Amino acid sequence: MIILFLYENQELQPERWDSDLLDKLWVIWYILRMLNKKLTSSHLQGVITALVTPFDKTKVNLVKFEELVQKAVDAELCGIVPLGTTGESPALSTDEQHALIQRAIDAADGKLAVIVGTGTNNTKTTIENSRVAAQLGADAVLIVTPYYNKPTPAGLKRHFT
Repeated sequence: MIILFLYENQELQPERWDSDLLDKLWVIWYILRMLNKKLTSSHLQGVITALVTPFDKTKVNLVKFEELVQKAVDAELCGIVPLGTTGESPALSTDEQHALIQRAIDAADGKLAVIVGTGTNNTKTTIENSRVAAQLGADAVLIVTPYYNKPTPAGLKRHFT
């Protein structure tokens, strides 16, 4: 509703919106999307496990990864977290990350929540990672505090809002 109001307001010209406004609109859209999926606190109770990313020497082993997701489904866990801190996301290419997200969502098949780790040390990259996770069908995202640099409290607020 907010997005439609802003778009239909003749005083606002979408082609002139700056990236900060677009990012905020995207966050609003994402929240509305999550609400439409009816992901409630009851979905986030119980065991939610962070998945490791298995490798075959130099590449991600998607077959083993899918087996890990299936084990979580078979164990009736409440959710999984691909690309969390145990998921090796800083060492993965964008294509590998997207492949893991898609495999997790497909293998989970709606039987458990897929909460994708999208946080990085860069706010714009985190936003883009979150956007892709939403487009691929993630139930939620997990965003970490920027690492290596130490944002001020005001910087943290800007990162998460």
